[in-house]
Amino acid sequence: MFARNFIRTGAACVLLSTVAWGQPTLTTISDTLFKADGTRFNGLAQFTWLSFNAANGTSIAQQATTVRIIDGNLFVQLTPTTTATPLAEYAVLYNSDGKIQFSETWNVPPSNTPLRVRDVRTTSPLFSTTTGGTSGGAG
Repeated sequence: MFARNFIRTGAACVLLSTVAWGQPTLTTISDTLFKADGTRFNGLAQFTWLSFNAANGTSIAQQATTVRIIDGNLFVQLTPTTTATPLAEYAVLYNSDGKIQFSETWNVPPSNTPLRVRDVRTTSPLFSTTTGGTSGGAG
């Protein structure tokens, strides 16, 4: 009886440690967003990213996720990109009133405490967000 319970408990511990080890660590971004007129932003934030490997070796597949922002409250948990291989970032599209209002790029560092949008927003995206054409500009 003892051996059977010990084996069952041991198997559960191995299973739980395997699941915990196989998941990427997440950074929480929590903030209150306002519009320029001082009212709170209501809408959606769509996050897209290309495939990358997290710092712990977890493979993150190219994907997108959408988060609802209600009364300005943004809360999202994302895998850090500043320690990713290859370099990675999140493209964020903000949608309100049925249309895209603006976009920005986020580089998310590892953090045990929640970050604000200003902590992850970047003015120097790793990848160009323009489509088509060549890098010479208009002729």
